[in-house]
Amino acid sequence: MALIGDLLREFKPSTWSTENYASKKFVRIPLDIEAVECTAIKNEFIRHYCAKYKIVAIERIQAPFLYMRCQLHRTHYKMKNGPYIDVSESWEFAFVQESKVDEFIQYNGDERRVPSLCYLYLPSANIPTCAIAKKVLHPCLLRDSNGYPDYIIHFEKTKPADEIANSLSRLTLRM
Repeated sequence: MALIGDLLREFKPSTWSTENYASKKFVRIPLDIEAVECTAIKNEFIRHYCAKYKIVAIERIQAPFLYMRCQLHRTHYKMKNGPYIDVSESWEFAFVQESKVDEFIQYNGDERRVPSLCYLYLPSANIPTCAIAKKVLHPCLLRDSNGYPDYIIHFEKTKPADEIANSLSRLTLRM
């Protein structure tokens, strides 16, 4: 346990709050949508999904064991490949129903725990209102230790008229 504590002190993000994890594996911390910490993730979500969804809330996920496992994987991968392979990271989003968010986090965002994503395109009462954002390492095989679920994004699907207006507002006329 001392080793994990030492590693956590070295790698722990400065944005994390102090929590006691004796009786829980992770903590969900609500954030202000306008906070500096949320800017990058909001921009990336908007870049991926344009005007389809309106962000209503963002939560940070603090799970020390999962985070450390991911950091150890990244460190090992970078040391193993050295300067031969350019290692980069990108955001990926997994859409999850609110009732399944905790289970999804507990298993470190393992995509096999999420039902088919086709419900995003079909009219249904079960359309999710959450997306788990995780940064993943590239190039690398996808596995549960390859990424860490950093944030939960709560959203609403925009109305078609709003979606069209938002899309049109991004267009620029060229003459």
